[in-house]
Amino acid sequence: SRCWTSRRPSPSPIFHRHRHPLVRGPMDPFGDMFSKAAKLKSEQLKADRRKFEACPAFYKQSLYMEDELKLERQLPIDELLEAAHAIKDGGNARYARGEYGEAHHQYQRALGCVRYFQPTDPDWRKGGFKDETLREVSVHDQCDTLPRARWLHELLVSCYLNIAASCLARKCEYPEAIAACDEAIALDSSNAKAYFRRARCQYEPLSCGAVEQERALRDLARAAKLAPADPKIRAEYSRLKNLIRAQRETDRTTFDGMFERGPALYDPEEERKFEEGRRRELEEDQQRVGKVAMERVYGMIAEAEAQGNTALAKQLRIQVDEAREKAAAQRAAQLDWNNPTAEIVEDCKRSGIDLTDPNIRELFVQLKESAQQNGGKLPPDAAELSASPRAQRDQDWKRWLIAVSLAFIVLNVYPIITALGSSRR
Repeated sequence: SRCWTSRRPSPSPIFHRHRHPLVRGPMDPFGDMFSKAAKLKSEQLKADRRKFEACPAFYKQSLYMEDELKLERQLPIDELLEAAHAIKDGGNARYARGEYGEAHHQYQRALGCVRYFQPTDPDWRKGGFKDETLREVSVHDQCDTLPRARWLHELLVSCYLNIAASCLARKCEYPEAIAACDEAIALDSSNAKAYFRRARCQYEPLSCGAVEQERALRDLARAAKLAPADPKIRAEYSRLKNLIRAQRETDRTTFDGMFERGPALYDPEEERKFEEGRRRELEEDQQRVGKVAMERVYGMIAEAEAQGNTALAKQLRIQVDEAREKAAAQRAAQLDWNNPTAEIVEDCKRSGIDLTDPNIRELFVQLKESAQQNGGKLPPDAAELSASPRAQRDQDWKRWLIAVSLAFIVLNVYPIITALGSSRR
């Protein structure tokens, strides 16, 4: 007798019946072949347009706006800039209403009016495109006057910052936001918003680690230097710094002794060197920002003189001189001779000055106070400062000779230090 429970059920005929010829199942060999061919073609095209694929998303999107922005791109430069600003303002209105995706698209459109990819092949949508068949277009050459150049500069920086803001609002597309902040910083290295938003793009993603947090902390430190009165930036900087410190303490407690050289990772000396290196990096960035700003101002002065606007050139020069004097005063006020940095100690050591001696540090402090009381100038006879109570009590001829020699050196070195500080600014 047959056991009906042991029989395997036959395949249902419905599975093979009434299938549309274009509907391909997971086991269809034609569907697999078509998918593989499409992937292969896509990889071949990417190999021919590596430069295009390496560009940020907002720049690549300009290629596909050829028809959408055809009329705007044919306008004269003044009307083109006005149209781009109008599109950007429309994006701001949508952003205010919470329509972040549409606002993001409008910012890309505004940017695509003045900087975009233009295909040289009219049938590129059918046959694809390569790097050789694309032309990068920018309206910088058409902005031949200072007002136009400023208008374009403000438009670009604003679009880049707004693209980053729309990405942060939607909590997605962080790489595009970072690239937009990079472009904004390249145009304006003193823009605190660009550093602040780039920092947020680095530490807000759930996949961020210690490296991204350190980069974000450096950006927040730069932003705090550029905008010291912004409470939001300072609050985020303190919060992230405390978070990193707490994470290091947790890691030290968790992993200390697990590896043979584990404690060396948290050596206080290494931590001090790291902090000093970061401080030096911030100072170099600040000097670089000051140099770029001065070059830009001198360019504006030259442009004004070339146009015959001597009043504007004179006003800019007065502002430059005032900024130099202010920077020199701040530089002098920040010098703490009671607690000199290692760099200052080494510089003075090369000049024959030993700042490890407390008497010499006291003399420097007195010289600084006297200079501040005299409007930034040293007293006529700085040698009198050597007659301090400590020097009068100690009748050591060597200490007296060092103090007098040091006073003579300071009279010549202090203006040079102040001048260097102002020139770096």
